[in-house]
Amino acid sequence: MYISHVPFERLGFIHVPDKPTPKLSEKIQHSLFSYLWSPIALYTLLSSVMWVSKRKEDRAESTHGGEA
Repeated sequence: MYISHVPFERLGFIHVPDKPTPKLSEKIQHSLFSYLWSPIALYTLLSSVMWVSKRKEDRAESTHGGEA
């Protein structure tokens, strides 16, 4: 701990905010995971990608299978 009659910025110290930074990140994480929005969005995105991929695969198979 430092005690000084001179402002700390003049001594070369950086200005530190009064509120702790982890408090902000905790608030963000709590809001994202409080109602499982993030996992639901992730699983929706992954299932959509799988569905589109499967659909393209089925189309390619039916096109290729019809020519032979």
